[in-house]
Amino acid sequence: ASSNIVSLLGFRLASRPADEGHPYGHGRYEYLAGLFVAVLVCAVGINLVLESISKIIKPSPTAYTLVSLAALVLSMLVKLWMAAFNRALGDRIDSETLIATAQDSKNDVITSGSVLAAALISQTTGFDLDGWAGLGVGIFICISGMGLVRDAISPLLGQAPDPKLVQEIRDRIMSYPQVLGTHDLMVHDYGPGRQFASAHVEMPGEGDAFEHHEILDTIEHDIKRQMGIDITLHCDPIATTGDDLRGWVKRGVMQIDPALSIHDLHEHDGFVSFDLVRPDGFRISDDELLERVTHIVHERRPDASCVVTFDSGFSSPDRPAEQL
Repeated sequence: ASSNIVSLLGFRLASRPADEGHPYGHGRYEYLAGLFVAVLVCAVGINLVLESISKIIKPSPTAYTLVSLAALVLSMLVKLWMAAFNRALGDRIDSETLIATAQDSKNDVITSGSVLAAALISQTTGFDLDGWAGLGVGIFICISGMGLVRDAISPLLGQAPDPKLVQEIRDRIMSYPQVLGTHDLMVHDYGPGRQFASAHVEMPGEGDAFEHHEILDTIEHDIKRQMGIDITLHCDPIATTGDDLRGWVKRGVMQIDPALSIHDLHEHDGFVSFDLVRPDGFRISDDELLERVTHIVHERRPDASCVVTFDSGFSSPDRPAEQL
């Protein structure tokens, strides 16, 4: 019951509109409620472990009546329905709070089931298993509670966005024929249904700036309407004439490793600068990478000074944001 009350309170607080002090809303109250429920589950598990150890050390006979056993079975059925309902609803609306509440109800069912099994064994064999059964269930609840704590903390710390969501945003941006590529996609989560994003969009440098602005405005409005995400897009002009140095460098770094990509390549006054995206913990050191990509640039621009900014990417740890 306490976990359900916390869930309702969390939803109530999370539904408060944005204000001057919280311009992105109060959606993370739901994550805090989920964390509170997870800690509550851990506390229940620890308490059950301590009580069970006490029963093992100092066992005492427990009397069960038919009425008490029937009430136990009825409570298990109710809790089982609550667990299934909260889990289904939590999965549907992507709510960690409801998922944690469902696990709390499930733990209640397991606890009651162990008590019922221990009572039946005690009645038929005379051997008291109440303490040992409680110890096993308590350890299980503690383990599940720690998993819930981990899941509840992750969005508060800024976990990576869902790869499917990232790909959908990219696909929608890339669906416009004027767009050459996109990178540096960032998604910020301020609670369920309160996501904000930003990205760099590559467009022909020879085009009209006002036309590009209108296109980006259209993309922003379409993503807001279709996905409910407020997104801010930045235009990166890309040279589409000349000897395609960008394509040459891109193909060269991909020969080093397919996980590598580049963006924001510019030439100016003898300098060639670009961002090099590589996964976290990449097997090649930055110094060695710099030497190798500089060699690639010098194959086309022997006298150029190469300026490389290393980038781990924002949207996904497994896939660079470059899409060209």
